[in-house]
Amino acid sequence: MTAALAPLDPRLARLLDGQEIRDLKARYAAAADAKYGPDRRRLDAEAIDRAARVQADCFTEDAVWEGGSFGGDRIGREALFAFFRDPPWRFTRHFYLTPRIDLDGDGAVAIWRLWELGIRPDGRVVAMTGETREEMRRTGDGWRIARMSFTDLHALVLAETAEAVVCLAPLGETL
Repeated sequence: MTAALAPLDPRLARLLDGQEIRDLKARYAAAADAKYGPDRRRLDAEAIDRAARVQADCFTEDAVWEGGSFGGDRIGREALFAFFRDPPWRFTRHFYLTPRIDLDGDGAVAIWRLWELGIRPDGRVVAMTGETREEMRRTGDGWRIARMSFTDLHALVLAETAEAVVCLAPLGETL
C-alpha cells in the first residue's frame, strides 16, 4: 500500500524552488565554461556541442535572449544552441553572484550579479561585470530560463595578451 505524499510546507517549497534555480544557474555557468581547456583555448567541436546543448537546455523551448550589443537577440532554445556553439571567446569563466530570486507560483524572476573573466580571440584579457535578469518558469523538466537580459554591463581590459592568465592548478592537481 502506497501512502499519499503530504504537501510540502510552503516555506520549504520556496526554499527548494530557490535552490533548484541556483542549481540551474550553476549548470548554465559550468556549461558556458566547459567549452575551454586548461590551456585557455577552445576544445574540439564535439566537446563544444555537448557543452552548448547543456547550456541551451537551461532554457525553455520558447526562450528569449535579449543580449543587445552583447550577443544580439535570440528566440528559442535551438537559436540559443546555435549561438552557444560558436562562442565569441577564446576562454571564459563565469561567476553569477548574490542572486535575488522572487518566486511566484510556477514563475520567478532572478537577478544575478555577473563577473566574467574572458579572453577575446585577439588575446585581450577582459573582466566583465553587470547584472542578468531572468524570468524563470517551472516546466515538466524543472525550472528553466524563459527570458534573459543583461544590464549595466562593463568591460575592463586587464591585459593585452592571453599569457597574463595562468592556470595555477589544472584539473587533477592541487597547489
